[in-house]
Amino acid sequence: MNNHADTLQEKLLKEVSGRKEPVDIFPYITLNALDIICGELLIFHVVAQLPWPDPSQNKWDGALKNMAKVGYITLSFNC
Repeated sequence: MNNHADTLQEKLLKEVSGRKEPVDIFPYITLNALDIICGELLIFHVVAQLPWPDPSQNKWDGALKNMAKVGYITLSFNC
C-alpha cells in the first residue's frame, strides 16, 4: 500500500509544483484507491496510476466513471 501512496504523492507534487490555483485531485485519488483495492484486497494489480500521455486513454478511469454512473442511476430509480 505504501508504494501506491508514494506514486500518488509523486503525481500530486508534480501537479501542484509552482501552481497557485486549485488542483482537482479526484482523478488521482480514484486511481490510487483502485490500485489499492485491486492490488491489496483482490490480488489483481491493475496499475491504474500509470503515466498516461493522454488521460482520456486511461481505461481504468473510464471504467470508474461508468460504474459511478450505473450506481447513480440504480440508486435514483430505487428511491
